[in-house]
Amino acid sequence: MNHYKESSELTLTYNQTSGKICLETYDEGFFNQEIDITSEVVELVVEKLFNDMGCPENGGVLELTRKQNKRDKIVKIIGEIKD
Repeated sequence: MNHYKESSELTLTYNQTSGKICLETYDEGFFNQEIDITSEVVELVVEKLFNDMGCPENGGVLELTRKQNKRDKIVKIIGEIKD
């Protein structure tokens, strides 16, 4: 008995023009759907940054600075806690 399983793929994309982070699904290489997950991702990332930087649970300010890396023009986000 031969079982054929369709290949599927999930891709995360960021569109700078629309400002959306989307989860795109593909079946056999063909686009299936796009789900806007911007709000959910941003909330999770902010919470993770506060936790990683050791901010108190009841508040705190986290300042983010975008810096350009000279090699391959990679953009890195660096955070620090501000009093």
